[in-house]
Amino acid sequence: MEKNNNFKVQLDFLRKKIDDFKTVEEIAMLTNVILHSEISADKIAFAVVEGELLKSVNVIGHRVFLDLNMDEPSINARAVNTGETQLVNNTRTDEDYYPGNGPYAVEMLSELCVPIIHEENVLGTINLENRSFNSFSLNDAKIVEDLAKEIAPALNRILTNLELDKIPVRTVRSREEIKMDILKAIKNGETNKTKICNAANVSWSPGTKILGELESVGHVTLEHYSKDVKIYIITDLSLRALTEFENLRSLIR
Repeated sequence: MEKNNNFKVQLDFLRKKIDDFKTVEEIAMLTNVILHSEISADKIAFAVVEGELLKSVNVIGHRVFLDLNMDEPSINARAVNTGETQLVNNTRTDEDYYPGNGPYAVEMLSELCVPIIHEENVLGTINLENRSFNSFSLNDAKIVEDLAKEIAPALNRILTNLELDKIPVRTVRSREEIKMDILKAIKNGETNKTKICNAANVSWSPGTKILGELESVGHVTLEHYSKDVKIYIITDLSLRALTEFENLRSLIR
């Protein structure tokens, strides 16, 4: 009972502050603080939908990187696509579970993912994970759902304002320039398809096609990083092409 009362107090505090928030990070931070006091979780992540991606937001502690494509299998993507809470207390039996990639990826055995919905539009997700089985309850899900409902209008307001603030006129890049931007992203250290597309500012579907073209002509290779993870690597042929392209572009300027 005491814990429930504490949550009500925190919701009241949130309601008083929420209209003053100007950034997504402020909402993510307070959401994280409230949930840490209510639910035991090894990871709490906050993400917003941006085009075809679910992009991570800075939260308390170290940053948790999501940046997932909505077409790729994951519990987060399922929450966005269905608009329904996902309560998974054994991720090993869930075919959509995605532990992430890279040397610091850790298998989490329980996951609770709640979509943030405003007027039937899914704006993002609140995602909790734990290293133990059966970590989250229906009551935990209700707490996150109640919190998601409270923050949804303010999050929608901020995201709408961010869209309106964007410069409406954008330079149209040629396909060749997009290819070079993708190659530069790989040269600068990105190896995962979603993050490569992110860095090159190209949506996932056309980015995937261009990566396929670059691979077919020997500009990139797709190699196994581990049993389940493949990474993109730039080739010497592509490095020479990048140099030639930059030299040509400097002459045009």
